[in-house]
Amino acid sequence: MHMHQQEVRTTIEALQQLGSSEQLLTMEEKRSLDENGYVLFLDVISSDWLVQLRSRYEELMEQEGRTAGEEYEQEEGTRRLSDLVNKGEVFDGMYIHPKVLAAVHYMLKSEIKLAVLNGRDALPGQGR
Repeated sequence: MHMHQQEVRTTIEALQQLGSSEQLLTMEEKRSLDENGYVLFLDVISSDWLVQLRSRYEELMEQEGRTAGEEYEQEEGTRRLSDLVNKGEVFDGMYIHPKVLAAVHYMLKSEIKLAVLNGRDALPGQGR
């Protein structure tokens, strides 16, 4: 899922290469962003991809053990992983999905740069 095309200089060029534009958002999705500051995209993650995401997440939790996500504040009843951008291509679609990028650019209306991608999950019956 990595870009192997021509060099990009702007967010707009990157969005175009990834097939993303504001036109991917429905009026209802834009309204949700404008009024609520977020939007829910249903069925973005396929069942096969979800299995792969869960599998890699659990694999990383096992590998990293007690040090998993230690760069961030640990919370009782939750598990954390950090730097998922560098821990498997399976996570790439979470931040280069055309609709996700369209929503981010729609809200910020400026150049964008991903700084960090972390995972956090509350254990059953715990966390907030």
